[in-house]
Amino acid sequence: MGQTLGEGAGLYVNPAYPARCVPHEATDSSVNLGGVDKTGEDPVDQRCLDAGRELPCRRSNLRQETEFMRTTLFRAMTMAIICVAVSPVAQAVEPAVPLTLQPSRDASQPMITMTFKSPGRAAVRQVVPELSIYADGRVTVTTDARSSRTTTSQMPQDEWRHVQQELFVENRLLDFETSVMEEQIFQLRRQRRRPAPGQDAAVTVITVHGANVDREIRCHALGLTATQLPDLHCVQHLHACQECLQNIVKVVRAGGYEQVEQTLTTVNQRLERHLPGTDPLSSHDLNLVDARPDGTKYLQFSRLPQSTGNSGTLSGLRAQERYLMVSVYERPGRPLEISIIGDTAAQ
Repeated sequence: MGQTLGEGAGLYVNPAYPARCVPHEATDSSVNLGGVDKTGEDPVDQRCLDAGRELPCRRSNLRQETEFMRTTLFRAMTMAIICVAVSPVAQAVEPAVPLTLQPSRDASQPMITMTFKSPGRAAVRQVVPELSIYADGRVTVTTDARSSRTTTSQMPQDEWRHVQQELFVENRLLDFETSVMEEQIFQLRRQRRRPAPGQDAAVTVITVHGANVDREIRCHALGLTATQLPDLHCVQHLHACQECLQNIVKVVRAGGYEQVEQTLTTVNQRLERHLPGTDPLSSHDLNLVDARPDGTKYLQFSRLPQSTGNSGTLSGLRAQERYLMVSVYERPGRPLEISIIGDTAAQ
């Protein structure tokens, strides 16, 4: 520890630096403000002792050291402010998608699939994935929940990056282990006396394939489980992943991203007239699709009040400040029939 010499001296001696003398009030014993030359011939204004020796201390040296310290601190603070200001901009340029997930060399193998398997029918026939996403954003979707026929569409690159962000960063899909999750579900159901789902309930199966990853995550009756155990984070994150992937299925069944965006252009114009100031709808708000063989389609875009929670509800509805439901009926060669239900909506 340092020593203070005399009540009027006001000087602090740091034993770790025997050739230095700094003001006691202005600094800590661990700060080094520069050395003092013992051989100078200028008059000595103050004196301090260190290990039994007398050391000259000049006011001019102290003033120079103080000015040096101020300059150094100013530069350090300036660099810190610049780093804080620039850092968020630099992070926003590149989406935070893990670099560890690299596409497989086999271009014919999808990177992500989602399948709903019914235990009673799994052994009868081969189950076709409801959704397959390839590295280039190409998407293959079954035409409906009861058919094995598929349709292919192209996901825009911005949307593909958004999907990866939501799956692998926001909801940490690659962190899940089926066996660990099943054990947690079993224990919590037993503690809280929640009934197990029936054996005929579907099993959600999500697979991720890449050059350095091959993962399969399963959950029996995922929607019901997410309702029963709202505080089990792994289940909530996995359910959010399922909702994200199901939204892609709905968009493709509605005609693809380009077709849905064209429909939304007309819908949002009508929405602005009926509910001025309402945020425009997007493809993420698509909640229901009913496509018929004759080309007619029924689309429903929905949002719920914020009180339902930031992550939406189990039906896939997005949370919003006001309730909103927009129904769109499309018929070939006819104008869109649009119905808006929401706060102060003019029918």
